[in-house]
Amino acid sequence: MDNGTKEYLKVIAVSIPFMLFSLVTYNQFRLCGNVKDGMKGLLSGMLTNIILDPILMFGFKLGFIGAAYATLIGQIIGAAVLFALTGKNGNIVLNLKNVRFTRENIYECIRNATLCICNFSYNGFVKKY
Repeated sequence: MDNGTKEYLKVIAVSIPFMLFSLVTYNQFRLCGNVKDGMKGLLSGMLTNIILDPILMFGFKLGFIGAAYATLIGQIIGAAVLFALTGKNGNIVLNLKNVRFTRENIYECIRNATLCICNFSYNGFVKKY
């Protein structure tokens, strides 16, 4: 893997928590029957990315690293819009006070992490085929 690819992946890796937050929040809004708010959040991030891609890539001459930064900024804006819409229009309120660390929840987290590691390992083994 060359240095450019590593730099790109470093920027994209920073965007992963925002991407996951957006995905979960969007699906919670759908669960509440409020697809419109979810789409507002996702579209705001996507449009930001679309607008910033050529500006950062060509205007600031950052190349594909500019695309990574556009993605990061788009993910942050999308997550911020979705966060601002929580608790409104019948959407679920996000509150860390409601988080419960039960044996079942911890088990599910460990199980999901194990499945991710297994899938990652499997893909690594079969990539040569």
